[in-house]
Amino acid sequence: MKNLIFVFATFILGLTVNPVHAQWEPVNNGLTNPNVYSMAVSGTMLFAGTMGGGVFRSTDNGDSWIAVNTGLTDLHIQSLAVSGVNLFAGTYAGVFRSTNNGLSWTLASSGMSYVQDIAVYGTNIIAGTSFGGVFISTDTCATWSAANNGLTNLYVVSFYVAGTNLFAGTFDGVFLSTDTCASWVAVSNGIPYTQGNRIITALTSIGTNLFAGNGDGGGVYRSNDNGTSWTTVNNNLQCKHVGSFATYGTNIFAGTDTYCGVFRSNDNGANWWPTWGSGLGNAGVTALIISEPYIFAGTYGPGVWRGSVTQMTAIEENSDNTPLMLYPNPSNGKFSLEFARDSHRETVSVDICGIRGEKILTETLNGERKHEFSLADKPSGVYFIRVISGDKTETLKIIKQ
Repeated sequence: MKNLIFVFATFILGLTVNPVHAQWEPVNNGLTNPNVYSMAVSGTMLFAGTMGGGVFRSTDNGDSWIAVNTGLTDLHIQSLAVSGVNLFAGTYAGVFRSTNNGLSWTLASSGMSYVQDIAVYGTNIIAGTSFGGVFISTDTCATWSAANNGLTNLYVVSFYVAGTNLFAGTFDGVFLSTDTCASWVAVSNGIPYTQGNRIITALTSIGTNLFAGNGDGGGVYRSNDNGTSWTTVNNNLQCKHVGSFATYGTNIFAGTDTYCGVFRSNDNGANWWPTWGSGLGNAGVTALIISEPYIFAGTYGPGVWRGSVTQMTAIEENSDNTPLMLYPNPSNGKFSLEFARDSHRETVSVDICGIRGEKILTETLNGERKHEFSLADKPSGVYFIRVISGDKTETLKIIKQ
């Protein structure tokens, strides 16, 4: 079994690095409704849609929020989407549109309700509803038409646009349209039923791999043939109610809605790792967006949380699927060893060794989930972290800059 992790970085002389902080922090100043159900980014502006509190806007990466609800007659915001100067909000009452960053809104639909998701598909706006299926507007919401030919399940909760392909997640799997919603075909082979449904609440892709998240406990499915076939990819995904996705390079983040927070995979879903942080592990994550250098998680109850996406994607996990994290890596000498919440270890011995195997430091951890180490007085270079629990030994590699 391969245990070593190899991470390479450039050493910058004299670089000052801040102390290690929790990966997630709440950013809710001014957010008077913490039940966040959707998020969107437009330039330097962030938007959070809440259930009952309308839309909130931040212009300072979430440090502060203001309500922007003038004209919104329904404050239950289930989805947000951006197209140029247009900001769209999906509500129980239909689709609302703003052309001034949320300062004012107008109802931009008729004949539809309970809008679950909105997608921008070329010059078209697509709305998925709870009971009416898909609606399409080709004139920036001036008019709408139902577009359900071939769509055998009209409870549409998610969309994903991949070039000319439009994927729709429903209560009965995934459907694909390649002709601007003129027709749909089911592409769910390999997605099992969970509690009688195949609820696909999130869709995304990395390269040629398409991912579907099951909101009813099925976890994550992956397809490399545009949905023709799917395989389950849940290794180490400790909570399998998946409500949101975000991607960053080769990394995919999955937000779960059973109070387990956010998981990350950097190998196309083959393995998942928790992005633990104080408090976020107790929140149901309903929305994920990335606005560099941050990733934002919208949660139902604890509001909006923020983390450094570059820090999270720099964390390296051991390759034998043990829920163990070492970060930041490379470091300035201070780094944290963290066990996942479900990894209970009463007594763990940790050895830090040099490149030739010489033991530099030994510490015993008694039930700690997270422990900070320091190599501040040691020279720059490569060190090995050996974690011993009973008869099991895991070895990770870290670089001190």
